[in-house]
Amino acid sequence: MKGWGVVEWCRGLWNTFQLDVEAMREYCIADERLGEAVKFLDVGKGAGWELVQAMVKRDYRERPIAEAVLNHRFMGGAFL
Repeated sequence: MKGWGVVEWCRGLWNTFQLDVEAMREYCIADERLGEAVKFLDVGKGAGWELVQAMVKRDYRERPIAEAVLNHRFMGGAFL
């Protein structure tokens, strides 16, 4: 993501947005520097945001395992 590093993005999601991915998306929409990232995660009816939401569950037992992440529709680009 241009203008915002991955570490900062994760910290923001955890600290500022309390894992509320929709609130994070709204914030990103308002920041023109993050426009390309929003478009990228919006592809496939929000497949990227869906994956992010699954990966940041507060309870680690509810998070997808690596294989599930790699097989997620966002990673496969099946929607392109």
